[in-house]
Amino acid sequence: MQDTPTPMSDEALVRQYIDDAWSQTGLSAEQRPDVEIVRFVSIHEWESTMAACMDEGGWSTYEDDGTFTGFRMPEGQESAYQLDWFRCQASYPADPKYLRPFDETQRDRLYTYYDTALRACFEEHGQTMAELPSRGKFVEDYYRMTWDAYADVTGTDTPQGARDFDRLQRECSMIAPADSDVWE
Repeated sequence: MQDTPTPMSDEALVRQYIDDAWSQTGLSAEQRPDVEIVRFVSIHEWESTMAACMDEGGWSTYEDDGTFTGFRMPEGQESAYQLDWFRCQASYPADPKYLRPFDETQRDRLYTYYDTALRACFEEHGQTMAELPSRGKFVEDYYRMTWDAYADVTGTDTPQGARDFDRLQRECSMIAPADSDVWE
């Protein structure tokens, strides 16, 4: 028997997403600002949208190898940073389709993505993707398993290896592309 999470309405999913974002700030409920949603974002534009939003708030972004990796936070400004981070997440929450639990068909499509496109991407990078469980086990046990495509990646123990691993994770993402049938 699979442990598929209970379905929620789009409104409830977004509310939970925003509430979770607030709970991660560590700030008191009295400090929580009211924030209007500007628009929903795809999971693949989330990072650049958050970077642009935080930049607009005055938080300098920094990059490693030309890739966004975080923000500069001057000492003593942790609360201000947390408030702006929350405002950005609440203003640009993930599209509800990315927040919904996968149904059986989507889990099957995700398996196909992993077994074909993701595996091929790993091979293009000279790496081996961790062995997938059987399709049936993957689909049935998706919410209980801990499979990690990157578990067998080698050569990450040097600075260059760590950068290569970061590039592998960006270019060979376990998150299916936004236009993938996984999200339908």
